[in-house]
Amino acid sequence: MPIEGTATFGVEKARVTASPRTLSGATASLDGALQGEVVGGDGSVEPGNGSLDVVIRQGSAIGDVVVRVFGDADLGAGLQVIEDLVTVHFVAERAANLGLGVVAEPI
Repeated sequence: MPIEGTATFGVEKARVTASPRTLSGATASLDGALQGEVVGGDGSVEPGNGSLDVVIRQGSAIGDVVVRVFGDADLGAGLQVIEDLVTVHFVAERAANLGLGVVAEPI
């Protein structure tokens, strides 16, 4: 199932983590590390901290980066690719709140 997330351009990167499951919902393993490739937008993918994550970084412009994330579900010599799409919306940093305060003053 495709997923989406948002990160602030020039400030954040997006870490994608996987929790492989069997069709019945049991925990499963992948043969090798999770991988990714950019299929849309200006960005890049790099390995994460472990075998079940990848990091998506923005390119030189604000916008969406679409990544095909995939792994090998066949724990033997064969290859059975399972995959999904991740869209990260890299947005401009902007004010998130007004930071209002109230000060009592003499009349």
